[in-house]
Amino acid sequence: SASCVHDALYQLMRRGLLSKEFKPAVDKLFYDMLIENGMWKFRAKYWYEGVKEFGCEAIREQSRVREAP
Repeated sequence: SASCVHDALYQLMRRGLLSKEFKPAVDKLFYDMLIENGMWKFRAKYWYEGVKEFGCEAIREQSRVREAP
C-alpha cells in the first residue's frame, strides 16, 4: 500500500496537480507507511533513501510520446 500511495502522489506531481515542493513530505510518508506496514526500519531506510535520491526523475513531466508514421 505504501508504494501505491507514493506512486499516486508522484503522478500528481508529474501532472502538475500537486506541487513538487511536497516531494520530501511524500517520501517521508512512504517511509512511515513502510514502518507502519511492518517493514524493518533498517530496510525501510534503504527504500526511503532510494526514492529521496532518485525520485526527482520520476516527478519530471513526461515528454510527449512520438510515433513513427
